[in-house]
Amino acid sequence: MDKKTAYIVSSIILISAVIIFAWPDTRDEVVVPPIVQTSTSTPQTLKSYQNIEHSIGFVYPSTYTLTQKELGNAERKHLRITLVSDTTVRENSEGPTSINFDIYQNNLDKQTIASWVKNYSESNFKQSVVEGKYASTTVAGKEAITYTWDGLYQGDSYVFAHATNIIMASVTYLTPEDTIKKDFETILSNLKL
Repeated sequence: MDKKTAYIVSSIILISAVIIFAWPDTRDEVVVPPIVQTSTSTPQTLKSYQNIEHSIGFVYPSTYTLTQKELGNAERKHLRITLVSDTTVRENSEGPTSINFDIYQNNLDKQTIASWVKNYSESNFKQSVVEGKYASTTVAGKEAITYTWDGLYQGDSYVFAHATNIIMASVTYLTPEDTIKKDFETILSNLKL
């Protein structure tokens, strides 16, 4: 091989190596059009979450940070999955608005979703905007109850049974027009169980 050919081959190998090792790893990210298309919109990157133990998965905008924490004990499990927007500006507030999926163990009490909502304080049902009223709906093909409540923030909750658990999906927001509320609705509409 002459010097010129060796130089070209070496350059191609070097450039390929730089591209392979320096290119960002986006295996868990998918680029899709924004939820609401406008003429000045740019594509929004989504991340995926899957919890095999509880058989739940969803995609969410990469502008959110996801955390999960076990809040239960040895007798009764309670997993909370929280999404908080990285763009949330907090001034004079108790904390950021958020999207939460609370997964409560229900194989001991075997409560219906209606009795759980009415009798469990963490449901926030006693703070419902229309006192004592909820609506029936479905989430990922499961029978669900939905209601709006008002506390430190306004909130919407969807409660449904899945496997041996009660799942409460909630969003908190300052106004009904907030982006987080729209993001929650999109996440919930694409929830996989």
